[in-house]
Amino acid sequence: MTRFLPAALEAFLQARERTRERVLADDDCWRQFHEYRAFNRYLKADSDTIDLFLQLHAESKPIASRVYYLAKDLLVGSQRYELCAHYSYPAEELRLVLESFRWDREELAGNIAVFSVTDELRWEFARKRLTRDAASLIALMAVTNQPQQAKKLAAQAKEAWDDEVYHQTIDNAIAGEFPKPLR
Repeated sequence: MTRFLPAALEAFLQARERTRERVLADDDCWRQFHEYRAFNRYLKADSDTIDLFLQLHAESKPIASRVYYLAKDLLVGSQRYELCAHYSYPAEELRLVLESFRWDREELAGNIAVFSVTDELRWEFARKRLTRDAASLIALMAVTNQPQQAKKLAAQAKEAWDDEVYHQTIDNAIAGEFPKPLR
């Protein structure tokens, strides 16, 4: 934050506060919550994003459910597992994760003859995203006393990609171990 002049920093903080107020005032606040999270990420103030989500959870669970996926990784990182389980739809979430991976794989497979550096980076990201998202969901089920759900999801996830490291990460998730973030 030392890159800001004091007046610019003050304006930045005021814009963040106005965004926070819009989140609290608007039932359709997904975009504003996303913006608030971006402000906080830049300020290295992720705890403020978590606090706002907790306020939404306390005051309006339907609104909190709309922005949950924007806060999910922060909530998991702060070990608020029961709260995450409250908003999670495991079967649907895994279906979307696997479908996204399948789309990426199919699209990239069509370009295999002219596989570029960009395609390689995209394939690497698709694999990492699949691993993180599937394993996080499975670990969440494991740590919230839903071991059968974790095992069921793990079996489905393993069918998506035959890779030793991926399968080991999924097995670790069944034991309640969360994967490393993608950053």
